[in-house]
Amino acid sequence: LWGIALYGVTGLACVAATSFELLLAARFVQGVASAAPRVASTAMVRDCYDGRVMARVMSLALTFFMAVPLMTPLIGQILILLAPWESVFLFLSFYAAVVALICWRSLPETLAPENRRAIRWAPVHDALGAIFRSRQTVGYSIAAGVFFGALFGFVNSAQQIMVGLFGLGPLFPVVFAIIAFGVSLSAFVNAQLVERMGMRRISHGAIFAFIGLSLVMLGIELAGLRSLWSFLPVFSLQMLVIGLVFSNFNALAMEPQGRIAGMASSFVGAASVLIGALVGFAIGAAYDGTLLPLTIGFTLCGLVVLALLVWTERGRLFGAKG
Repeated sequence: LWGIALYGVTGLACVAATSFELLLAARFVQGVASAAPRVASTAMVRDCYDGRVMARVMSLALTFFMAVPLMTPLIGQILILLAPWESVFLFLSFYAAVVALICWRSLPETLAPENRRAIRWAPVHDALGAIFRSRQTVGYSIAAGVFFGALFGFVNSAQQIMVGLFGLGPLFPVVFAIIAFGVSLSAFVNAQLVERMGMRRISHGAIFAFIGLSLVMLGIELAGLRSLWSFLPVFSLQMLVIGLVFSNFNALAMEPQGRIAGMASSFVGAASVLIGALVGFAIGAAYDGTLLPLTIGFTLCGLVVLALLVWTERGRLFGAKG
């Protein structure tokens, strides 16, 4: 609740900023504040559920988490068309107020009293030790980050590709939103399938599909067959795969950490976002007016994730235990 409140206040601070430096400072604090509900929501799911049921609930939550970053260009475009740029930050503050009210009135505390830990060095040190000793938590956290990097890489390259390369112009936010719907749809489908098929079987199979589609897209680019109509179908299928991977990776990373869900959620969230941002920046910065950097980046991300899965599961993919 404090994080959401700070997020809303810093949105108003962005509107009131008298210089670009103050605007950046307010946005930085807003980003820090946004980490609180991100960490807490994952920890709450782990507090209440485990195993495949946890993966199902986390998939439903990540249906929104994965889609919102891809839908924001469309929302922002609509706001900018209707009102001055300050409306974007006013919208964020209003949204924060609505979420805070819902959480305050309807969201109970999920952390059992016996699992509460004092904010002192010794308990934090013990929790971090438990996290780093878990091959499953570390492996799936890093794998989630690398895989997330592929998505960030597209986000960082999207405008150059969609507008500069394919000439979509004002249709760019619309296409972006359609792609976001595909990510949400696959996360929702995962929620319906995961209790029957298991987290490992779905996510490991999806990684092989992602690598195969990346190679197809790379082959199209190398063969000089690039067009909007050859790119969009393959890429849309890749976005569908993302929802089958990311929610399961998060659930698998959190699974062994029931008693320290808050600290584990912090680690999983920080690792996946930090690694994803760095990988995504590298892919975006390599844009050269073609699809080669993106397709090579996607292929490498898929192969690195596959290697991490082999290490994490000690060579036993598609395990029957989750």
